[in-house]
Amino acid sequence: NGSEEKLACDAKQPFAGLVIRSFFDERTGKQTIFRVMCGNVPEDGAVTNMRTGDGERLGSLYVLRGSNRDAIEKGVFGDIISVAKLKDTRTNDTLGCGIDFTFKTIQYPAPMMDFNVTTKTKGEEDKLKVAIDKLIDEDPTLSTGYDELGRALTLRGMGQQHLDMAIEKLKRKFKLEVNVSLPLVAYRETIKKRVNGIEGKHKKQSGGAGQFGVCYINAEPLPRGEGFKFVDQIVGGAIPRQFIPAVEKGIVSRMESGPMAGYPVTDVAVELIDGKYHPVDSKEVAFQMAGKKAIRTALEQGGVKLLEPVYKMDITIPSASVGDIMGDITSRRGRVLGMDPEHKKTIIHAICPLAEIQRYAPDLRSMTSGQGIFTMEFEGYEDVPSNLEAKIIKESPFGGAKDEDDE
Repeated sequence: NGSEEKLACDAKQPFAGLVIRSFFDERTGKQTIFRVMCGNVPEDGAVTNMRTGDGERLGSLYVLRGSNRDAIEKGVFGDIISVAKLKDTRTNDTLGCGIDFTFKTIQYPAPMMDFNVTTKTKGEEDKLKVAIDKLIDEDPTLSTGYDELGRALTLRGMGQQHLDMAIEKLKRKFKLEVNVSLPLVAYRETIKKRVNGIEGKHKKQSGGAGQFGVCYINAEPLPRGEGFKFVDQIVGGAIPRQFIPAVEKGIVSRMESGPMAGYPVTDVAVELIDGKYHPVDSKEVAFQMAGKKAIRTALEQGGVKLLEPVYKMDITIPSASVGDIMGDITSRRGRVLGMDPEHKKTIIHAICPLAEIQRYAPDLRSMTSGQGIFTMEFEGYEDVPSNLEAKIIKESPFGGAKDEDDE
């Protein structure tokens, strides 16, 4: 029920074990190490994983001594035991028999650095995902995700050295050759000012039934974090109701790639105010194309600017390093929000652009002789300084919005 209670851990209680490590062995497969916290291991090996509710069968029991495994006949209170090939059991899980609780788990620190990881050999993507999952089983301070912009798996860890070791394991244990890079910064584009009465017209005639659709829109900036807002203000049937979703679909599709650097467009409100249709030639595809053309023109006339993701950081450092770290934050275009002294350490609260802190973990370690740590959390989007826009546009892997679909 979520409450915490103290438990009498002794041999007289029903069996309960805490998984303290999982790892992959090239000879024996997945190995799970657990400590017998209460009772004795059931003779038939039938236990329940209290996280999943699924049953597991403990096979042969071993005690690890260095690189050697010594078989034991039974597991008793206090033993640290290794078993092979459990289905869905991982570090921190509680194994039990006749219990209704889980042990308090270890809270691992948040990752401080990300790498995109792709295979050098085409077709090994599934193998890479399985291998990364096995690495995380072994080391829960690792985690994974997916970089939508870079279209790559992301491996997250505590710093450069930590991730370098994980990459080396991928090569040595799983025979995977991989490419490693920093994730793409998820820049966004937005409109600068309101524009009114923008026309989007699509007309195509090539013999037989043609395509025809016209829409008129207003577009304006929204506050940061608002995303996209579509308002239907059509009256009098200027556009038949069944075609209005197609206009919105076309607008949203065009906004996936902005005109400035090809990044998605956000924080824009669009009002659909008028339109024209043909009783024969008007189709969904025609109004979808009209919506694309309207928002493209609106962005051209309203002007576009770049937005960048910023993160809130809590940086814990020796108090003697405060001056150096604050100067470094400023050099990274960051803002110090405040400081909290804590014994001989100081916690600095700051906001920094992601583009400036992707390699912050090794830099902080260097500046504090290995004594600095930090956490970071997404805060929102802010305007990119105008003097940096040209560089970001030049380095964008996407380029501006392509217009071939608009014809």
